Amino acid sequence: MKNLLAIFVVITTSVIFGFGQNATEKTVICTNDTVEKISSRGIKIGSKLDDILNLFASTEEEKQRIRNSASGPKRTKVGYEFFSAQPKLNDEKFVGISNYTFEFLDNRLAGFSVGYAKPKWKDVSQFTEKLAEIFNLPNVENWNTQPSGTKSIQCENYLVSTQVLNNQNDSSSVFGIYDSQLGQIIEKRERKSEETQREEDIKTFKP
Repeated sequence: MKNLLAIFVVITTSVIFGFGQNATEKTVICTNDTVEKISSRGIKIGSKLDDILNLFASTEEEKQRIRNSASGPKRTKVGYEFFSAQPKLNDEKFVGISNYTFEFLDNRLAGFSVGYAKPKWKDVSQFTEKLAEIFNLPNVENWNTQPSGTKSIQCENYLVSTQVLNNQNDSSSVFGIYDSQLGQIIEKRERKSEETQREEDIKTFKP
């Protein structure tokens, strides 16, 4: 599970920072509405946290274990939550999918990535072309390519990315949707929370 989280962080970081360097090179119309219509086996931006958990867990104990799977500091006090989930064994709904990572804001899905165990794509362009066809996204030539091999395209407030990882022992592909404004929202809320706590502590301070 930690390896899956590491892949998510690497992909997210390389995509966001790499896009900033290439944003002016290619412009094409891709909107929030385009992204919000994308569905991965029924999982969409805006889905409720509880509805997502119900897809991967049957008991409250299992749900809590999934929510606690993410490493790093908890940010639930500002409405943010991040965790990974793997489909149940032999679940036909998720055939070909190895794992998901989810980002929630105020209990609504704000971004996610999905890892595929198959098919074995020839390269990231072939994978991107197929997703563009299915989800009505811009043609692959309009996407930016990062040094890491990740492809990405900005769709208003969302960054959409693809990556193919091929080696001798394994092959996988990752499709991700990230809210470009999420980091700023969380940072603003955390600053406000810290200031509120500081004011409360000052009021009760005793020398």
